[in-house]
This record gives sequence, structure tokens and C-alpha cells, in this order.
Amino acid sequence: MKTIKTGFGIKRIGDCEESVLLLQVRDLLSTHRGVLIQRLISDLPTYIEYTFNVKAQVKQLQEIKERLYELKNSSVELDVYPSIVQDVLANKVIHIINGPFYKEINDCIGWYFQELPLTLVK
Repeated sequence: MKTIKTGFGIKRIGDCEESVLLLQVRDLLSTHRGVLIQRLISDLPTYIEYTFNVKAQVKQLQEIKERLYELKNSSVELDVYPSIVQDVLANKVIHIINGPFYKEINDCIGWYFQELPLTLVK
């Protein structure tokens, strides 16, 4: 029996084959990431300003929300979270931290601000 603790609750996974365990972990991580994204979207302008030091425009916010919803609705790729997978495989009790999820989320958002064209001002 494995116990996985997140900021949103505790999930217990019975003893099973590794492939089945990894499927259950992927579902749990997808749900966890989805909750984080939903909370973030509820105050996206503040999050972007705090994290990227940029005040996003309405059009930018809409495009970023669309990308975040795509990420939220997609399944987690376990190779993006190797330390979490190793912890699950090696331990009976695992505490999932949010850092790796926010890294993936910030990578999803950050592309937009890195690729903005520069405007020359005279």
C-alpha cells in the first residue's frame, strides 16, 4: 500500500504491478496539476505579473488561458516528473510538492513573453 499526500488530499494505492501503479500515479498527478492550473487561472493577471514581472494584456491573457486549459486537459507525462516517479516507486509514503508542476506551468506560460516582438520607440 502506498500513501500519496498532496496539498489537496491523501490518495492510497494498493499493491499492484508497476505498470498499473504508474497509470494510477499519472492520473493522480494529472488531477493535481489540473487543480493547480484551475486555481492559477482564477487570478491569472496577478500570477503573471508576480512570476514574470509583466502586465499581460487582455488578448495575451486569453491566449495563455487557452494554453493552460490544453495543459490541464492533457495527461501528465511521467518523464517530466522523474523525481516524483522515483519517490513513488521507492517509498510507501510520498508527499507531492508543487514545485515541479509550477515549473511545467511556467514553461507553458513563459514561451509567450520570450517570443514577443520588440517594438522600437523613437
